[in-house]
Order: sequence, then C-alpha cells, then structure tokens
Amino acid sequence: MSSWGPIDVEIPEHLRLSSLREATNEGEEKVYLWGLSNKARRHTTYKRARCVIGMAPIFRGQTVLDVGCGWGYVPILLSRMGVRPIGLDCVLDLARVSDEVTAANGLSAEYVCGDARHLPFPDASFDVVMQMETLEHVGDAKTDVGGWDDSISEMARVVKPGGTVIISTPNVHGFAQVVKTGVGKLPVLRRRYGLDHCVSPGRIVAAAESCGLSLAGRRNCLITVPFAPDALFPVNLAVEWLVERLAPLRSIATTSIFAFRKGG
Repeated sequence: MSSWGPIDVEIPEHLRLSSLREATNEGEEKVYLWGLSNKARRHTTYKRARCVIGMAPIFRGQTVLDVGCGWGYVPILLSRMGVRPIGLDCVLDLARVSDEVTAANGLSAEYVCGDARHLPFPDASFDVVMQMETLEHVGDAKTDVGGWDDSISEMARVVKPGGTVIISTPNVHGFAQVVKTGVGKLPVLRRRYGLDHCVSPGRIVAAAESCGLSLAGRRNCLITVPFAPDALFPVNLAVEWLVERLAPLRSIATTSIFAFRKGG
C-alpha cells in the first residue's frame, strides 16, 4: 500500500489499478477515478470533501451519516476527526470497497447498502447528515420522477433536532455544468456519459424548508475541471483561486453547498 496525492489515504494494493480498464466493478472504478487518476480529480475529491465538512459544527463522539458515500473518502476523514461515521450507498460494491479502504487506513466506519430515498435508520439518529454530489443522481431532478426531494425529506427525518444537514451538488449556473449540458446534447456523448439533471438552488431550499429545515449557510466553491490533464493542473488551481476570491465570479464555481439546521 502507498499514499497518493494531498489526501494521504492508503489504498490496498489490489485496488491500485493502473487504468480504468482494469476495474471489474463500480467500486474499483470510483477508487481509480477519484483516488488514483489525474491530479484534478484527486484535488476535487480533497477540496469538495473539506468544504462540505467545514459547513457543519462537528465534534468528537458525534454520529455522522454520509449519504451516497462512494468509495468512503468522507467517512475516512470523519473517522480521523474522532466521530462515528456511517456511509450509505446504493451500490453494494462501493460499500465493500469503502470498508476495505477504511480498514487499510486503520480506521473504523460502518457502511450500509441502501436507498437515499428510504434511509434504513430510525428518526433522529444522527448529529449531522451529509450528501455530497448525490442529489442529482437520485431520480430525475428535471421532472421530479424518482424522488430527489424524498431524499431531502429522509435526511431531515434521521437528523436530530438541532442537527445539521449538508448538501453539495453541481452548481446549475456554474461554468462546468454549462459546458456539460452543452456537450450532453451531442448524441454520441450522451450515450457514453449520460447527463445529470441538477437541481436549482431555489428548489433545494424550498424542499428542505418544507421538511422543517432552515438554511444556515451556503457557498459556491471549486472550479476544477476533473478531466484536465496534469500539465494544466497549475493553471486550473490558479483559476480556482481567482474565482473563489472574486465575488462576481463565484457564481460560476463548480459546486454549490447548502447547510440546513433542524429546529428543536
């Protein structure tokens, strides 16, 4: 095993693929794409997770749920903070891979395979509930078919009164999403990559408020282009730094993050 990038996570040797073609399941694909491939994707993983975690007051001993945990990077960070993390994903291979990577780092987290629209937990189970880049994958956000709003309702249900719900999702007005939307109109690329139906900020806030959550904070961050070649990564970082520091440009940042507080 060896470390990678700025994230300093140990990847078990059997998961250290040299190309995406070597992946045999979705869990291995996620580890390669967001943990082992180009610098831009590794930076995106690191930066987005840090931004999301920074939106909530998190203390040692708390129980935190990561809905749509992917390959387990956020639960790994949370475990290092001394909290009890539980990661949920609808893909069983991701839960298995997350468990392997977490154990390889000498940490502890629980992983559950389940549906973000029907969380398998009792009411008021968690101090903090997070959902990072998952909402746009829950059903069809454009037509409301599939229940992305049900996912928000479920997060509100399982968080404790006074607790925090954090949602990060692609910024519908961001430069990256505008490019993806345009590219996705090309049939050959749509068939290969699909197209996420992102939810507008107004709809996210309205859905959360209807479940008893109140907006406690919001920010736009990150302008990394995940598929940028390593040679252009320094340019990518320079643009990101500029966009995040100039208020007029923040509206085109890649990711929107919302923090909600549950009354009680």
